[in-house]
Amino acid sequence: MMLHPSVESVRNRTGRSWLLGMLVALATGAGCHQDSGAAVQLVVGRRNTEQRSFVPRTALARYVELPREHNELILTLASYKASCERFVPPGPGQASVTVTLVTPPGRKPETGSYDWRGPALRGGTKSRPGHAYAEPTARIGSRSYIFPPGGSVQLKHVALDPHGRVDGLLAFEFPGDADRPAMSIKGRFHAKICRLDESD
Repeated sequence: MMLHPSVESVRNRTGRSWLLGMLVALATGAGCHQDSGAAVQLVVGRRNTEQRSFVPRTALARYVELPREHNELILTLASYKASCERFVPPGPGQASVTVTLVTPPGRKPETGSYDWRGPALRGGTKSRPGHAYAEPTARIGSRSYIFPPGGSVQLKHVALDPHGRVDGLLAFEFPGDADRPAMSIKGRFHAKICRLDESD
């Protein structure tokens, strides 16, 4: 049956639009760049410029094993398009959060809670810690922030494979003191594994 030219034209346009939409979805969904749907709440000072709420555009996880020293699971959540291969600093008005979760040699990260109690309480040495810990840092624009002790990251799901992911809850919080303002990182995250370097 022959279709009216206007009907055929609409069908062709609809088909092209659908194909274009699928290509865009595949391109933007590939790799580690995603919209996690959950906002990260970042507070590093009292001023409005030191507080951010953002839904990560990039949510990635890198896992590296350093034989006889320690293992590192590095989570990066950014409000912009970051990279797994190189450091991409945030631009003006942009923000990123990095959590470095360190475990002793022979112990892989697994579900559970990992505290940040400060450098003095890592145990062992920096290259060979006595116990697991999670250290947060943050950047807003050109400024970087190191967090005093307080709070933790809770891993709800850990799949350390090339197509795996790490899900969890950020709950870092420093209440502030006479010299330093309150600081916190809160929110859920879903990060895809983008690099996996395991020792033999």
